[in-house]
Amino acid sequence: ARVIGMLFSSKSKKSLKNLADAKSALPKGWRIVSVDVAKHKSRANAIFTLLIKDTDIIWTSPDPDVYNPQSVRHLLLSALKRKTPVFGFSTGFVRIGALLGISVKPSVQGVQAADLTDRVLQAAAGASAAKITPPTTLYSVAVNLIVAERIDIKLPEKLVKSAGTVYSPKSKGDK
Repeated sequence: ARVIGMLFSSKSKKSLKNLADAKSALPKGWRIVSVDVAKHKSRANAIFTLLIKDTDIIWTSPDPDVYNPQSVRHLLLSALKRKTPVFGFSTGFVRIGALLGISVKPSVQGVQAADLTDRVLQAAAGASAAKITPPTTLYSVAVNLIVAERIDIKLPEKLVKSAGTVYSPKSKGDK
């Protein structure tokens, strides 16, 4: 994938920042094709506009100015019909039809927040501030082999084996 499709809303600072961050993080030679949902009469129309553009994959982010349950459902069904893979912003998104996605488990976030809070409190009590570093974010990859099969994509075996959650015709989710 070298051309990433993305929906955003020009009416939202967060959405504009997501787009700018995505563009700045791209490797050399990659590009983003973006569609502004605020310039369309409906999210469905914006999704259609994005899907007819020449993209390799649709990237999503947890942006309520762009996505709601109806637009997620519409995107996934429309992308499936066009055989366009979708990168979902959560394991649930992958479960309902995105090809793959990454999420942080709430329990991991809780442990990280507790660890960071403990280190901040220790620093306040006199420990060296240099010892306070943000914890490494642990994430979980989810893949949907049912979708991969429907859109004629063979995911690398290494990716499938490393995924924390695999949805396949033979399973109900977690490995």
